Amino acid sequence: KTVVFDPHGWMLKTVRFEKPLSEWRAQLETANSYASKLEALRALGALGGGMSRGEAEAALGQALRTEPAYSLRKVAAQALGALATDAALEELKKGLGDRDSRVRSAAFESLKAFPKHHDLIPVLRLALEQDGSAKARAAAATALGAFRDDAAAVSPLLVRALSQKSYRDTIASAAILALADLGAPQTFEQAARASRYGAPQGLRGSAMLALAKHAARQKDPKVKEDARHILEGYLDDPVYRVRRDVYAAFAELKDRDAIPALERSARNEVDNEQRGNAEEALRATREAKVES
Repeated sequence: KTVVFDPHGWMLKTVRFEKPLSEWRAQLETANSYASKLEALRALGALGGGMSRGEAEAALGQALRTEPAYSLRKVAAQALGALATDAALEELKKGLGDRDSRVRSAAFESLKAFPKHHDLIPVLRLALEQDGSAKARAAAATALGAFRDDAAAVSPLLVRALSQKSYRDTIASAAILALADLGAPQTFEQAARASRYGAPQGLRGSAMLALAKHAARQKDPKVKEDARHILEGYLDDPVYRVRRDVYAAFAELKDRDAIPALERSARNEVDNEQRGNAEEALRATREAKVES
């Protein structure tokens, strides 16, 4: 038995309701309202796995397999990823074939919490190449970006995924960002190419961000300098979305040598929102530590 506060979620509130794992599990299994089940799923995902007994994992796995609402199964998959235990992985695997692509996407992306499990790479490769949903393929690409110890095996999969066509370039965008997360040496060349004028519109912004992420992590200052020069060339891009994305990339790059160009861009921006984006990039860049 347990007490459920505002079981239907009708109240506008901020509340911290601490209960033992057994009560959250009971709430998940017996609640007859969506809000109560959602609360229980999120709580179980934050509890740390029920110590060695795997109680939270078992409850979340049951929800992942049996809840009628796809959105609750999706949250269950995300909660299992947050637990990141071996027991959670075993339960999560059972959701990889869910009939709803939104649940599969959550399950695939949650596998990024298990980068030491090399046996997951073939599973993610199959999803990246054959799943019928572009979002599920993109989620698999995102997860592959966490397998840094297997970068040599994973990076060719992501490079090939860059050529996959999808709505708004969802798959290619996820693949280029995953390459940056992976720390793959191909990232700079691929991101620089994908950010150019004439590249798919949906991909350019992700490529700029990937370029910045990659360069920011490199010890060679020449890599950051080259990335800065490439990105500065897009500060006056006529496409609104591209300018928004290039400011986000500069905020990630944090190269203080970019301050003059960003200041000029902020002064020249005629759009208030874009001016705010430029100023945010400037703030992040000015706050960056000076490299010795």
